[in-house]
This record gives sequence, structure tokens and C-alpha cells, in this order.
Amino acid sequence: MRQLRLFDMRIEKVNRWTVGSAGELVAYDLLERAGYEVARIGRGDKRGDLLAIDKDTGEMWRIEVKTSRNTGRGWRFSLFKAGHTDCRHADVVMLLAVLKNGKCVPFVIPVSAVGNRKTIEFRREPKDYTGQWAAYRQKPHELTLERAGQNHA
Repeated sequence: MRQLRLFDMRIEKVNRWTVGSAGELVAYDLLERAGYEVARIGRGDKRGDLLAIDKDTGEMWRIEVKTSRNTGRGWRFSLFKAGHTDCRHADVVMLLAVLKNGKCVPFVIPVSAVGNRKTIEFRREPKDYTGQWAAYRQKPHELTLERAGQNHA
């Protein structure tokens, strides 16, 4: 039986829905640990998966979470698919690239930087990736939304 490890979770039934749901839980936890107040956004709301609020300033971000594991050809994140998912209504896209050891490499990208791009792909290890999106890579234990919003206007 195929199994996926994602931080402390073991996912027995591995498909895009279970991986995506687990990724949202991981993103929620990472944001909470970073000091944000976090809430899930309802399924019918197309403006993201999570709402993160800076406890000091009250600033809010709607976050679309995308999770991908290595498919053998790299990590592929679907950002927009007609009738399904659309990150363009959120403020930030958080890409979680799942490594073989179950850890994630987060990339926090303002939606303005994504534009109308349908996918983002990493063909090499996300932690060693040096391409266009490398500037948005963050350490899970030092996750900040300010960095993404301020340094990448």
C-alpha cells in the first residue's frame, strides 16, 4: 500500500485530495507556530484556504495552499484550473513541496507575482532550487508573510 509521510502525519490513501487536505493542515500549523492567528476559509469561498492575521498589526492575508510530492519528474503545483482551483482570488499562494522524509519546503508567493500562470514546477530538490521562485522559499520554523509582501512587490 502506498503511504505518504507529511511531518507527523501518515497518509494511507494517497491521492490529490488527501495530500491537499494534509497540506492545508500543515500550513495552518506552520502559520500558527509563526505567531499568526489562523482560520480556515469555508469551502464555498474561492478566495483561499486559510486566513492568517498578524496578531500585532491586524494585517490579514488570504492564503491559497498548494501541496505537491515528487512525482518522479519533480514537483508540480496547479494554480489555476477552470471550474476547480484558482489562486488568483487569494493574497498569497503557499506552495508546500513534500520531501521524501515527510518534511515540507514552503514557498510563500504573492499572487501578484504569479500572474496568470497555471502551474509552477520544480524539477530539482526544492531546498536546492535556484530558479525564479527561489527568492520566495522560507524555512518552516521562520515562516513570515511580511517577507513575501514587502520584499517582492
